[in-house]
Formats: sequence, C-alpha cells, structure tokens
Amino acid sequence: MYLSVTETDDGTDIHVSTSTYGPDFWSDKSGYLFTKDNVFKVNKKLNSASLSAVKIEVHNWYTGETETLTVKADWIGKGDISGDSSKYSSKNGDYMRKNSESSNSRDASANGSINGYDLGASSYASLSNFKSAYMSMNK
Repeated sequence: MYLSVTETDDGTDIHVSTSTYGPDFWSDKSGYLFTKDNVFKVNKKLNSASLSAVKIEVHNWYTGETETLTVKADWIGKGDISGDSSKYSSKNGDYMRKNSESSNSRDASANGSINGYDLGASSYASLSNFKSAYMSMNK
C-alpha cells in the first residue's frame, strides 16, 4: 500500500494505492480524498502522526470497478530530523518582494490497515512539514 497524507490550512489530501498479485490475479487500485474533517494529527516535532479511519473510493485500473476502502494509519518518527530553509528578497524601485521557505523531515515507522485488516509495519515511511510565506508590495 502507498499512502500519502498532506494537511494544509484548507483541509487534508489523502492519496492511496494498493497492488495485489497472485498466480492468476492482478489488481491495482488507487483513490483520492479531500476532507475538511479533522482526520490527521501530526506532532510538530515529527515524533508521531495518525490518520483516523477514512473511507476512500478507489478505482481498479484493470477491471474499471470502484469500491470503498476504509484506511487508517499511524506513524512514529525515528532518527534525526533534517531540515532546510531559504529566504529571498528583492527590491526594484517601488516594488518589493520577499519569500521564506523551510522544511523538516524525519524517517518513520508506520502501521496501517485497510478495511480493518492489519497490514503490519511499513518498509519505508517518513514525516515532513513545510512552511512557506510570500509577500509582494508596491509603494
């Protein structure tokens, strides 16, 4: 399973995809959900995060069928936090522009479930946060 959760001031974007293979079976499903509900919580120091159980409609790319999956996940941060930041400003006559960006990321372990079925520990997971500000002004 691939799961990406992005929280912004507008709401939470959730992308999920699953692949299932067998001797005579092949299935790739993916779906997306945007919600304004408070379904995602992340610790500011990237120590942990959790996605409450959400229902996401997924599309099977081989059969064309859709179904609804209930997805839930928890992350635990591990290791050091790495970060980066940048600032830029320029002035040209009466026009001034400034922007600032910063990001932090940390490896994590994750556990998730689909329709109540425990998927076990992830092979790779991470937690990240981003901040961006932009301002322009004419005098």
